[in-house]
Amino acid sequence: MTLRTKTLLVIGVTLLGLIALLYITGSTIWLDSFASLEEQITSQNVRRAVNAIFDDLKTLDALAGDYAEWDDTYAFVEDHNPAYEEANFFDDNFIDLHVNLMLIYDSAGQLVFAKNIDLETGTEVPVPAALQPHLQPDSPLLRHTSLTSQVSGLLLLPDIPLLVSSRPILTSQDEGPIRGTFIMGRFLNAAEVERLSGLTDLSLSLQRFDGPALLPPDFQTARETLAGGAATFTQPLTANTIAGYAPLLDIYGQPALILRVDLPRNIYAQGLGSLRFFALSLVAVSLVFGLLTLWLLEKLVLARLARLSRGVSRIGVEGDLSARMVMFGQDELAGLAGDINRMLAIMQYTQQELQEAKQTAEAANQAKSAFLASMSHELRTPLNAIIGYSEMLQEEVEELDQPELIPDLKKINEAGHHLLSVLNGVLDLSKIEAGKMELHLETFDVATMLNEVVSIAQPLAQKKGNTLVVNQPDNLGHMRADLTKVRQSLLNLLSNAAKFTENGMITLTVEKQETKNRGAGGQEGRGAVISPAPPLLRPPAQITFKVIDTGIGLKPEQMERLFQPFTQAEASTTRNYGGTGLGLVISRHYCRMMGGDITVASNGIPGAGSTFTIHLPVEYNGQ
Repeated sequence: MTLRTKTLLVIGVTLLGLIALLYITGSTIWLDSFASLEEQITSQNVRRAVNAIFDDLKTLDALAGDYAEWDDTYAFVEDHNPAYEEANFFDDNFIDLHVNLMLIYDSAGQLVFAKNIDLETGTEVPVPAALQPHLQPDSPLLRHTSLTSQVSGLLLLPDIPLLVSSRPILTSQDEGPIRGTFIMGRFLNAAEVERLSGLTDLSLSLQRFDGPALLPPDFQTARETLAGGAATFTQPLTANTIAGYAPLLDIYGQPALILRVDLPRNIYAQGLGSLRFFALSLVAVSLVFGLLTLWLLEKLVLARLARLSRGVSRIGVEGDLSARMVMFGQDELAGLAGDINRMLAIMQYTQQELQEAKQTAEAANQAKSAFLASMSHELRTPLNAIIGYSEMLQEEVEELDQPELIPDLKKINEAGHHLLSVLNGVLDLSKIEAGKMELHLETFDVATMLNEVVSIAQPLAQKKGNTLVVNQPDNLGHMRADLTKVRQSLLNLLSNAAKFTENGMITLTVEKQETKNRGAGGQEGRGAVISPAPPLLRPPAQITFKVIDTGIGLKPEQMERLFQPFTQAEASTTRNYGGTGLGLVISRHYCRMMGGDITVASNGIPGAGSTFTIHLPVEYNGQ
């Protein structure tokens, strides 16, 4: 992912997160505010509807007062004058006054007059029998103890609620004594509710507070809240409608009805519209801000950084260390370009020094090769003479029967052979490092080669009381490699095992197997492992020669320098066992030249032995 893409992603995610955070916060605060305002407006309209009912009740009370505080009514209670009844209680008068019910009781609580009109049909109907329990002598409607006494309110009958007003009957001068009670009522039926809805321009509905359990769910919820003493209650009915509720008390002070006012959710809808506009504005502003930020970053940072990156890449591809970065300004990118230019100058100077050092080293290497070639001839000739004459002297001493001289002559012969071996090793290592060592590939029988190597290594193992055990399958077959170098490498491992093991066991295990995709070498045997060369592309099959001994073993720090020229595990190893440390180095080079490697493993415990393994391809084609 490019830096430009990452920058775009970071800015985009940041803006999206900011928009989401602001939208969530804004919507919570915004919509809560509009919802609160909506509830306030709904509660106000509920109170307005309640006031409309109370105003209707006040009008009814005023009419009742007009009739109760009148000399004609005062006299009618005593004389029951039919003319008064005909002049005031005819049907059309009920309709004009919008009154359903008029009752007159004397001071003893006896009914003097009663009439009930159905305002929809204009006909007289019986006074509801359910009204009788509320018209007992001790009822609030008939109990007036003072001239100013009045009772008005809601009376809940089984079939229909009734707005009722009760006044004491007095003279026109509001004087007593009280001769009785005048009661006027208006049924709060559907028509009356519809009339009140028209007056208030509100959608009104009523339900009994003590109604059945099958009340609409919203009324049940409202009743539970209002029963706790709340004056009003609001709740949304749908996404477009909200309802407000209020209790209506009867003349006994108990909740009788639940009034519901339905209102459209215009305020909340306005809040939603404003919120959507806010969200769109926020997205637009964020988009403009994001594009502006990207443009500024592109112009001031990303484009310059991309130009700097292309310049560095071009230098890397072309290898032209004389090129320099051009970057104007005084910021970090200009400073970075300056640092790159200084680094390029140092690298250019270092490359020149390296080139000169390389030329010097190549000249020295050529001189070394010439010297070694010359010394090879100069040293091998006298060494061969020393070795040959020492062998001839041994034969003459034996013929002259002078055995006391033989040990010294053997030492001379062995020293000559050792020096010749060292010289050959140095020359071979020099050829390998110079890349002049050649392979002579041939196909040979593995079992035959093993027999030859074991026959040479067996006396070396027995010399220190060791037992050499060979484990090999019967189907080893043939392999294609440099026979001499394979034999020399394997013999080196066996001779080392014999050298560093006393009265122990040396095991040679040979396996032929399909290889897996792994690096050259890997963990072998036990303990830590020397990590070999980089991964090699091996052929389908390989053969391994594993040499396990019970000798002195190796520590991890010793294994790290095991394959370095002229180096052994410790200085004491050279003193106690001899050797130059070239054998393993040369053997490993041979194996790698043939597409294989040598690995070593040891658990790091002195005296626990080591495991050396040669990995070689069965068929090496020279690539």
